[in-house]
Amino acid sequence: MDSFAAVFLALVFLLFIVQEKALCQESDVSLDSLESMLPLPPGLSLLEETLAGILEDPETLNKVLDTYLRSDYGWKVLKELHLQFKTFHADSATALGFGYSFQKDISTRYFTKNTVDRIGQSISVSATGNVAFRRMINPQDFLNADVSVHIFGSHGGVVKVTDEVKDKLNALEDELVLIEDQETLNASPVWKEFFGIVQKNMTTQTYWDIAAVGALESDQSFRTKQYVYGLDAGLDVKAWNRNTVLASVNVFDWPFAAIRWLSGYDNEFIPRGSTIPTLLLGIKQVAPVSGDPRSLVGDGSNYARLNVEVSFKTPISSDAHFAANFRYFKELGASQGVKAANLDEQVFFTSALTLSNGLFASYSTGRLPFDARDDQIYELGFQFSF
Repeated sequence: MDSFAAVFLALVFLLFIVQEKALCQESDVSLDSLESMLPLPPGLSLLEETLAGILEDPETLNKVLDTYLRSDYGWKVLKELHLQFKTFHADSATALGFGYSFQKDISTRYFTKNTVDRIGQSISVSATGNVAFRRMINPQDFLNADVSVHIFGSHGGVVKVTDEVKDKLNALEDELVLIEDQETLNASPVWKEFFGIVQKNMTTQTYWDIAAVGALESDQSFRTKQYVYGLDAGLDVKAWNRNTVLASVNVFDWPFAAIRWLSGYDNEFIPRGSTIPTLLLGIKQVAPVSGDPRSLVGDGSNYARLNVEVSFKTPISSDAHFAANFRYFKELGASQGVKAANLDEQVFFTSALTLSNGLFASYSTGRLPFDARDDQIYELGFQFSF
């Protein structure tokens, strides 16, 4: 077993033993805000459930609404750690291992903070990667850890509530407050009516993010590594109201809207504007330290790299989600030797089906930086969040 994997698993096991959950801390809210209209039944935060249902994509870049979803559970640092214990299968070889992702805002402050528009700044740390217990059978041997400084802004997304709508929601609340468990809530027609009213009164939200990034990219043995620094720019548009034109032209969600309709999850064919893909563009300088595949063709110099990432996630049913991620890396001004060896460009695509109980299956194709050739990768596993 690779030493990185052994140490990581030992740490995870220790944290499993000592982890404790703290009670949620409720914050003060305005009587005119959405929060004031949501009761908190025993053991269930209806505010969390409402906003989580509206967001539908827990990985959205929406820092504004995300602040409402955070509660103080256990070790704050571990709240952002997500693990996927998995079996890799590529080229007729199989390996056990895990994937991990961690993202934490060290500090966040707002320059403007009103109902409709918010502009702010944050400092974040993150780490992602896959570790195989047999290092030589790791088809996604690309780890990334970075520190970034963000300037971000959000426009829209607010709930516009008239007195008539407020009275209706209050009446529905009187019935919802009697519901004490999640399963009954999900099946309740009253809840569906309540949620429908809320989402119809939300506006389309646009979120942008510009970040200065410094990162270390490596394989899991750290024999191949490089430093990366530059700029990222992200754009996330969410048409929360499903009756808008923007929601209806979200062609990425059409096949899944058909599945939801045919299965009875939705009463009609409804593409969701909340699942419009997120776009991330980056331009960075790469400084190889060791093990650079380009050095094998006589070029170990620093170079500029363009990266493009598109992410998509949508519900299939109340218990399943589909997600897809496309990543493209392009060396700018690559030498003829690097081009001839086909090392100047990498394309990688992943799709996954995840169940609410944590089980998932995924398929990936292409290659990441450090890879010399394309792979087709199948994964089956279980994901866990602290």
